[in-house]
This record gives sequence, C-alpha cells and structure tokens, in this order.
Amino acid sequence: MCLFVLTQLVDSPWSRNDGVVKSDIRGYYAYLPALFIHNDLKLDDVTVYEGEGPLKIWFNTSENGIRYIKYPMGTAILYAPFFGLAHVYAGVTGEAQDGFSTPYMFALSMSALFYLLLALVFLRKILRIYFSETVTALTIVVVFIGTNAGNYFTFDAGFSHSYSFSVITFFIYGVIKWTETMRYKYVLWVGISAGLMTLIRPIDIVFILFIPLLFVRSWDDFKERWRLFYRQRTQLLVMLLVATACVMPQLIYFKYISGEWLFYSYSDESFFFTNPKVLEAMFSFRNGWLIYSPLMVFALVGFIFIRKRNAGLFLPLIVVTAIYVFIISSWWCWWYVGFGNRAFINLYPFLSIPLAGFIAFVWTRKWWWKLVFGTVVLAGLSLSVFQTIQFKKGTIHWGHMSKRAYTASFLKWEPTPLFHTYLEIPNMEKAKHGKTDVYKRVIDTIAIKRVDFEDVTSFDTTHAELIQKGTVFNGRMAMFLPSYIEYALGDTIDVKNANRIHITAWVRNPEEFALCLKYDSLQFSAHSGAIVDRRDGWEKIELYSEIPNTVQGQKLLFFVWKINRNDAYIDDIKFILTHEKFVE
Repeated sequence: MCLFVLTQLVDSPWSRNDGVVKSDIRGYYAYLPALFIHNDLKLDDVTVYEGEGPLKIWFNTSENGIRYIKYPMGTAILYAPFFGLAHVYAGVTGEAQDGFSTPYMFALSMSALFYLLLALVFLRKILRIYFSETVTALTIVVVFIGTNAGNYFTFDAGFSHSYSFSVITFFIYGVIKWTETMRYKYVLWVGISAGLMTLIRPIDIVFILFIPLLFVRSWDDFKERWRLFYRQRTQLLVMLLVATACVMPQLIYFKYISGEWLFYSYSDESFFFTNPKVLEAMFSFRNGWLIYSPLMVFALVGFIFIRKRNAGLFLPLIVVTAIYVFIISSWWCWWYVGFGNRAFINLYPFLSIPLAGFIAFVWTRKWWWKLVFGTVVLAGLSLSVFQTIQFKKGTIHWGHMSKRAYTASFLKWEPTPLFHTYLEIPNMEKAKHGKTDVYKRVIDTIAIKRVDFEDVTSFDTTHAELIQKGTVFNGRMAMFLPSYIEYALGDTIDVKNANRIHITAWVRNPEEFALCLKYDSLQFSAHSGAIVDRRDGWEKIELYSEIPNTVQGQKLLFFVWKINRNDAYIDDIKFILTHEKFVE
C-alpha cells in the first residue's frame, strides 16, 4: 500500500495527458466514454477523442469499415464504479465531463489501489489456510514487490493484469471454500469471478480447470470428484449461468457492432500452438519472465514441496501452470510488450502457493538456511525495485531488449548513450506469421575524425595556448581548460549522408564536461557527458545522437561545455559519422 501511494504521489499520473490512460489502457477504457458520455459504441465520431497528440482511445477498423474496440471489456467493467463516481464529482465541481479530465484519471488510479487491497487481503486468506503468518507475509512481499507485478501495481496500475490478479485471487478463494462447504454463497462467488476473469482476458478460462482438479490426489479422487459434481449439478448449472451472464455484455457488444455473436477482434493476431516459444518467454532478454522476476524460480521449485506437503493442491496447480505457460508462449507476440513478460502475472495467484511451499520448507531448516535465503530474497527484492525504476526511466526497453542491451544497462539508473544501438527490433509482421525475426542493423561509416591535439590543425585554435604536455591521456599533448573557460573547441561538422553521430573524449574531472551538438535554426541539440570507461585516472565520456532528416546536408556546431567551471583536461576526441538502416 505504501509503495503504491508513494509512487502515485511522486508520479502524479493523473496530472499528465498520457499518465493514466496510455498504451493498452486506451483500449480497455474506451468502452466507458463511448457508452456513457458519447452514446457511440460504434465510434461513428472519433473526433471527440482528439487531443494534443494521438486519439485518446484505441480502436480497430475491419475490412468492411466497422470500427470496434479490440480489447475485451472486463477491465472497463471493473473501472466503471470509479468512472461513475468521477463523472458525478466532475459535474458537481465544474470539471470537464469528458471522461479524461483529472477526476476521471484520479479515480482510475484509485481503482487500482482498491483492487490491490482486495488482492492482498484474499491472497493472504488463501495462504493462511495452508501456511503460517510468517510464510504468508514473506510470500506476499516476494510476489508484490519482488516481481514484475510491482510495476503493474504502481507505475502501470491501470493495465489489466492488476485487475486480473485480484479477480483470479477471488476465484481461487471461492473455489476452495465452495469445495469445502458447497454453499450457494460460494457458487455465486465462483461464477462471478470466473466470468469476470474470462471477460478481462479470455485465455484465463483455462483457470476453470482448477475446479475439477482441486484436492485430487489419485484416479479414485478424480472419479469421486465427478460423482460429487453430479450430485451438485444444480449448483454447477447456477455457477455456469452466472459466469455466462458476466460474459454476455461482450457478446452483445459484438452482435451490436458486427451483427455476429462471435467476432474475433484481434484480426491478424493469433496463436501458434505447434511452435510455442516457452524458453524464450521465460528466459529471453526480450522480456523473459525469469530474467526480470528471478525470485519466481522459487515458485517453480516449490512444486516439489507442495506435492509432499499439500498433495491436494499439486495437480490443479501444475496442470493450470503448464497449460497456461504453453498458451501464452504460443501467442505471436510471446514477449508481450511491457515489463518482464506481463502475461505471467495472471499466474501469480496460483504460483503464490508453491512459492509459499518453498518458503515453508526453508523455514523448517537450520538458521543458516534462513540467512542465505533471506539474503537472496533481499537482493532479489532490491533488483526488482531497481529494474522497475529502470523500466520507468527507459533503461529497460518495453520490447526490444537484447543480452547486450541488458548488460549495458545492468544496475545503471540511466541508459548509456549507445543503449539504443544494442536493441533488437522484432519484425512484427513476420512475428504474426510465427517467425521470430529481428531487423538487421546495417551501419555504413561516412567519416571519422580524431582530435588528439598532436597536430595544431586538427582542432579549433581559439585556445591553442592551453595545449600542454604535462597531463595527457595519449600521445604527447592534451588540452588544459582552466576554471574561467565555459565553452571551448567550437567546430563545425558536415553531416551530409549521415543519420547518426558518435563522439567520445577522454577527460579528467568528468563532472565538468558535456559534449554538445547544436543547430539553432532547425531547433536541434544534443548533449551528454555519460562516463562509459575509466583508465589511468582518465574517464571516457560519450555522446551518441540521431541526426534528424531536417539537418541532412547541414553543418552542426560541436563544442565542449564546462558545466561548473573548474579546472579540467581533455584529450583524444573522436567523431564517427554513420548512416544506419534496418533491413529484414
């Protein structure tokens, strides 16, 4: 709760145009303003969603011109009560009742907090049935802070995964209680939660397998379970009817916009069940689950201990996990654009149980087991929080990471200047046909220039008197820049035929320096003093920049900015002009 409140107060997403309703949320949320404000679910007039940038909502258009919202409406249904409160509040206070003013955005953020609290409460209830308070507490900490779920319960709280997490947690709790009591209260509970989790994310219907497999330890148990279902067929029918009623709004929407009860809204996106990318989905640097949530390896190991300690939970958990991983790994975009393969978050309510099983095992061991495990968990929590912040700052890319990019960014607050050159851009069109290809980066070197101060003609001679022999990085000469100089080494660079420029320099007192490029009339500038290497008391600073098309054929001004005006040295400046393109 504190982490959520802190991140929301610091980030204040409701104060920015794209702070809350962004990315996929533009699709989840679209139902509410379309229905309740504009009465236009067919999106005949999308000009009402125009803002300073792109449209405030997302929609697709079919081949015959039907405009439709691609995403299921389950998340919108969970948003709806908070949307309604915001609409009333906006009317009372005179704020714009357009669905996108501050009250709506604040209410949407608070909806995430509400469902987070419910998820915490009911996950604790589930775990306390089988585990101690200590094991339960540690499990909750690992799941909510030590995984990529932390990002989707804080900075990106409006995405569907946090809402799915809550509903799936209700579902698991309801199934356990219904199986134990056979009360109608839990019949309704399971029906509603099963319908909602399917309405939020249709593939989550696979979680219904948890019902017939729960507490099944043998073939005899399985047969007895079906005999029980036959005796309770009325309750099961009610459960099915309730779940179907929850899903019906989506079917009615499809019928309304297309004339068909079943309408595939994802058009050219599909599954490739004969070619699942299980290993890539789990271990790839492009959003591989365990790369960005390594503590969840304990959940997988925990299945061993669940089989011994809670045998009645083992079969439903292992079956649901295996089938779900297979399904999400078969999706054409198996890396699920986001942070750390967010599709796995929907499994966390189930995986929390084997995770707790592993922690319970450790807690029965000697003290040094606990010490080692605690140290690993603390390191994992710290890494998870750090990587969440990296993702927020762009140091971890949402869909193009590679091993080299991950290594270059590891434990760094800001992306290095060359970070974007290490990214691997997937060929999305080929991916939609089941092929995992990336675009090849082709780099042609246009020009290389070095300023090493050995040759007086290789640099701007305005401060030629400052060239000295005493303190050098390479060769015999380097430039000393005393405190009174703020700008030096002004020079022009012809960027004809180049679209990238890479500049490096070796310096002493690196906090003084920024390498700068400028073109005033075309409003282009770039600067960087990022340290990328250290050697013999000198630091290598670097600037890498894309050159806009508007600057092609022009001359850029290069100079060094001494930020704090303290004494410093610079040597061995290197300019590389390149033309970069991507090919299949």
